[in-house]
Amino acid sequence: MAGELDPQALQQLTVLRRKDIQKQRLGEYEEAVVNLKSKVRDAEGQAMRETVQDKVSLHTCILPEVWLPAEWRVTFALEM
Repeated sequence: MAGELDPQALQQLTVLRRKDIQKQRLGEYEEAVVNLKSKVRDAEGQAMRETVQDKVSLHTCILPEVWLPAEWRVTFALEM
């Protein structure tokens, strides 16, 4: 039985092997996430930018009149 590993050594090898596999799978996962984000950005990026710009424009036009005190509204209106 000289060629057999003791149970502790076998357990250590198993743990190391599992950690290597986990590291490999994590790398594959992160690469897949990057690829998917890139595909979404390419497919819907312009639409998302337009939506955000519309929301920003809406808030800069409406919110000052609703939320700001009267003295700030005059200043804001002059800057526009």
